[in-house]
Parts: sequence; structure tokens; C-alpha cells
Amino acid sequence: MSTTRSTPVRRFAAPLTAAAFFAAAAPAFALPVGPGGGGENPPPQHAPVAVLKASPIHALVSTLPKVLQSQKFTGSADLSDALYGGGDAVHLDASASSDQDGDLAKLSWDLDDDGAFDDASGTPATAAKQSVRFYTTGDHIVRVRAQDAGNLVDTAKVTIDVRNPPHAQIASDLTAPLVGQSVNLSAAGSTAEPSLGSVSWDLDGDGTYETSTGTSLTTQTSYATPGRRTVGVRITDAYGASRTASVDVTVNQAPTAAFTNGPATVGEKVTFDGSGSTDDAGVTDYAWDLDGNGSFETDTATTPTVSKTFTAAGDATVRLRVTDAQGATSTVSRLIKVAPAKTTTTSGTAGTAGAAAGSDGGATQSTKLAPKLAFASTKLKLAKSGKVAIKVSCPKTASACIGKITLKTSAKHPASLGSVRFTLKPGQTKTYRVTVPAGKRAAIRRSTAFKANAIVSVADAAGLKGTSTTGILIGL
Repeated sequence: MSTTRSTPVRRFAAPLTAAAFFAAAAPAFALPVGPGGGGENPPPQHAPVAVLKASPIHALVSTLPKVLQSQKFTGSADLSDALYGGGDAVHLDASASSDQDGDLAKLSWDLDDDGAFDDASGTPATAAKQSVRFYTTGDHIVRVRAQDAGNLVDTAKVTIDVRNPPHAQIASDLTAPLVGQSVNLSAAGSTAEPSLGSVSWDLDGDGTYETSTGTSLTTQTSYATPGRRTVGVRITDAYGASRTASVDVTVNQAPTAAFTNGPATVGEKVTFDGSGSTDDAGVTDYAWDLDGNGSFETDTATTPTVSKTFTAAGDATVRLRVTDAQGATSTVSRLIKVAPAKTTTTSGTAGTAGAAAGSDGGATQSTKLAPKLAFASTKLKLAKSGKVAIKVSCPKTASACIGKITLKTSAKHPASLGSVRFTLKPGQTKTYRVTVPAGKRAAIRRSTAFKANAIVSVADAAGLKGTSTTGILIGL
């Protein structure tokens, strides 16, 4: 704060009297003065002393809309922040101004630094205290002028440093961390004028900024329990003004995957049940790897069960992956012992062949034939989605039709066009769709009738297997 004072201006109160004139012109005829000599010399007139104090001298700028900025903020300090745009109201006090002669008559103010003391005036009792807000940053000078009864004056001024308030910004690298997982918080983008004073953090969301990182804009934390926290940062500038920002962090407990299943036998459907999986907020997705290749190709969404019919005896691996609402996952894997299919026989007359073998014509033999899938049409269409629809039927005489359809080019060195697995009941007809790789679609689209082969590997409920190849045409 700097204060300057003007040179006192002295004014004559009245013209010289005749006696004084002659005394000055002819000293021999001067009238006597002093005690017994006709009166005393009047005491000298002292200029007033202007004193100005301001608080704060480092103020925050106000943000009043420009259409209202012509309305100066003067007078008492109880005018609302909402009406005058916030910022700091600078309180001015000239009550310490004085006059040695005891005749201080008037105080006048220049609050907008235009050189004119026309912003407020009055007696020392009514005008000694003023308040003002500023709507632009930089140095602003305010002045007060003290005037006595003899019109002698003195001025004082103070410079107010007006700055922008701090700006706080916060971000978290994880908005849904797991319990115990490290969370990195950053206040990058925060600003403070003229410089950053301190950075404090509310890491547990209780509203108290208990963690200080000096002037570092980053910190790290973790949480031992699940739940939502509103994490905050407080940015303080070199003069003590502060602003805050916050971000929500939802600490998540990872789900636990688990499933059960009944006995597995070739040709018999077995159900896998993942309803024993747990999560603090509930499982939102169940995905299964039923063929043990590590790819969770069967997604049952929120349904925890799935079924599969195994076509080969031995060990099979089944996996379950569960996902919660926050995207956290858990996986469990189990080794399934698949038992061989139960043997079924059909009786028939052996005839001549039986007699030639030394048995009678009425003996029985075991007949084991794999079912053969029937195609509804061998002319298939490539859809815009890149899929080919194949309609097939399982013979009514079969116990079941379980297997895989693979489409391949009919070239000397055939290339795969995709495959699909199927499970059909006796006499059932169903359409399956094979997704053709993007690189093969162009060749099909260039040909009106693209030649290919459908290779069908099929087994029945008893585990009898067979393979057949059918020529097909794929068009648009």
C-alpha cells in the first residue's frame, strides 16, 4: 500500500484593511501590535492530513455482467455478493484523517481512478468509510481528499492489486477402482495468481482437506472398503484465496465367479449353473467358454445357466467369466469328466450273411450308423452382414444330431469360409448362420455362383460319428 499527500493550498481569507496598508507603506506610522498595542497576530492556518487505509489491498476481481458495471459499488459493506458479482469488496477507511486546527470539514473520494473526487463526499462522520469492487484485473488507485474549513486540502491514495480467483480442476485415472487398487489423482489445469500457494486434498470424501502436497498437483491413494467417495482438491493462491473441485470415485469389490454342474455323459445335455457367483452390487453378465479354447464365446447376459452336450468322452475344460456393473471381472475354470455314451443296439435279421458266418437266420446283430444331416437347399446367399444362412434337418430316425458345419472353398487347396456348431433333436429343422471372413466376401461378391463345400461332422446321442461333404453354391 502506498500513500501520497498533496501540498497544502493556502488561501487569503480577506483583503488588507486601510490601517494595515498604511502600516506596510509607512512603517513609522504602523499601528502598535502585541500586548497593549491594539491586538495580536492571528495564529497560522494548518492544512489537514489525509490518511487512507484499505483492506484487502490484494483483491479478487468481481464478475458483474458488463451491463451493470456502470453501477458503482459504494457505501456500506452489506451489499450482497450475488448482486455485485462476488469478488472482494475492498473496504476503505479515512477516519484517521485529521486537522490540527480541529476544523476538518469534508472528505471526498475518487474511487474509479479518473482524477475527479466525485464518487462520494460528505462530513468525516458520514463519508470516512467506503467500499468498492473492481471488475477488471490489474492495479487500481483509489484516493481520498481531506478539506478543512479554510479550504486547505490534503490527499492520500492507495493502490489495490486486483487479480483473478484461483481455478481448481481435478481428475482421477480410475473412476471405479477395485478395493486396494491405487488411484492417481491430478489437479493439472488448476491455476492461481500471482502464484500457487498450496494444494490440499480431501481423499476420503468427508469434506475436510486433510492431505497437503505443498504445490504438487498430483497425489495417490487407495481404499480398503467399497463405496462411493467424493474426492476433492483445494487450490490456494499466494494471498490465501482458494477454490475447490471434486470428482466421484466409486470403489468396487470385484465379483467372485463360481458354477456347478451335474454328471456329463456323451450325447446327454449337462447344465452349468453360475448363480453361486457373488458381487457386492450383483453380477451383470455371464460368459462361458464351453469348448475349452480360452474364448468366452457363449454369453448368456444376466442368465446364470447354460447347457452343453458333449460329443466325446474324456476330460473337458469349462470356464465361466462374470462381470459386474463397474466392469470388474472374475473367472473360474473346472475340469469336467465326460463319460462315454451308453451303448444302444437294434435287432435285425442277418439273413444269408448270418448263415455264412455259421449262425442261424434268426440271429440278431448290432447296427451302428451315424446320422446324416439333410440340407434344405445347396444354393446359399451371402447377406450384407457377411453371414451365410444354412437350413439343415436331423433325421427322425436319429437319436440326436450334434456336430459342426464347416464351409470351405472348392479350390485345390481349400480355405475356410467359417464354421458353426449345431445341436438338433430327431426330426428337428433349424437355420444356422456362418460368418464369412471379410477377406473372402469380396471373392463371393464378384461371382454370381461361388462354388464351395459344406463339410458336416455329426454324431448322435450314442456317440456314433460320421463326416459328409456336400457341394454348395454361394451367391448374393
